[in-house]
Amino acid sequence: MSGVITPRSEIIAVKVGMMRTEVIQTFVQAGHSRLPLYEDSQETIVGVLHAKDVLQTFLADHTYPGFGGVITSSPNAVNSPLVKPTGMCS
Repeated sequence: MSGVITPRSEIIAVKVGMMRTEVIQTFVQAGHSRLPLYEDSQETIVGVLHAKDVLQTFLADHTYPGFGGVITSSPNAVNSPLVKPTGMCS
């Protein structure tokens, strides 16, 4: 099981309110297609971002040339996290 679970200290996550350009850079640097989205701390996961969804909204937002925009926890952009009940992890 240890090969499946990433230690918390090694988790790369995105904070609500980050600029989209920062989020895309985080995806590129992490090399993952999904990243957890948190609010106040990484203990408060509010969803999961998929790179393809972030890129689609990034390109569809016609605020060129700076792109800008921040990541929110709106249901349209964020997938619900899978939550395992406490005590089920060994």
